[in-house]
Amino acid sequence: MCIRDSECLDKEVSGTYHAVNSGAASRFEFAEALKSHSPSFQSTILPASSTEFASEARRPGYSVLSPRKLEEALGHPFPHWTDGLARFLRQ
Repeated sequence: MCIRDSECLDKEVSGTYHAVNSGAASRFEFAEALKSHSPSFQSTILPASSTEFASEARRPGYSVLSPRKLEEALGHPFPHWTDGLARFLRQ
């Protein structure tokens, strides 16, 4: 997945890349950002640790996908995730 398929073909980009917006957010930060775009949502969102939720899966303490490799291959930065979220919610 690329910004435009032709962009990857033009630059002969191949391999495995993380095609994600830049920046990082916890699930709490993402929920808060969603709430900021939804004035009618009046509930309080509380942060919680992943240890508060039972799960068989072992999770790393911190894991963020980085678009750096694809940004370097294409020669330009990707927009911040908050910009991507705002664009998505306007659609």
